[in-house]
Amino acid sequence: MNLNKEFNWNEVLFDSSKQVAEFGIKLVINEPELFPSLLELALKQNSKYSQRAARVVCYSIERRGDLFGHHSTDILSQMEKITNESIKFNLLRVFTVWDLPEDEIELGKLADLCFNAVEAKVERIAVKVYAIEILYRISQIFPELKPELIHLFGKYTDNASPAYLCRAARLLNKLNKEIGYIVEEE
Repeated sequence: MNLNKEFNWNEVLFDSSKQVAEFGIKLVINEPELFPSLLELALKQNSKYSQRAARVVCYSIERRGDLFGHHSTDILSQMEKITNESIKFNLLRVFTVWDLPEDEIELGKLADLCFNAVEAKVERIAVKVYAIEILYRISQIFPELKPELIHLFGKYTDNASPAYLCRAARLLNKLNKEIGYIVEEE
């Protein structure tokens, strides 16, 4: 494939179908030099194409983790500015399956982002679900966060969606066992 600077992802991502997403994923996996332009489109969050690009970014990284590499810094530096929940949950999802940042400053940014996502009123519950999963993973590095996470995860169970309740219950059970609380069986 002849790649030039003018590669147009908007032409590739002409609709939001699974087939189009799969084509984009295969394109990135076979031509990884296209990944930065795809990520750039996703982070622009200015159109339906950005949402589609974020989905392709997420699934491309899931299939080929080396694409994530140094781009985690790019993603984190832009995440605070992202208001589109579809883009946010796709990019958060990546941090649930790949290594967390090793840099403490970046890890702190990710933790802050996730704490804010849990506290915020969001329509896409996946944002909160992925945020609590990432916070749990961070607590494995910084165990002193575990009591705070127990409180935080339990704080939002009233009127919560089944997806949040299920994930929160699973993580609360793990956290309670890890810090030695007795967990009663129902």
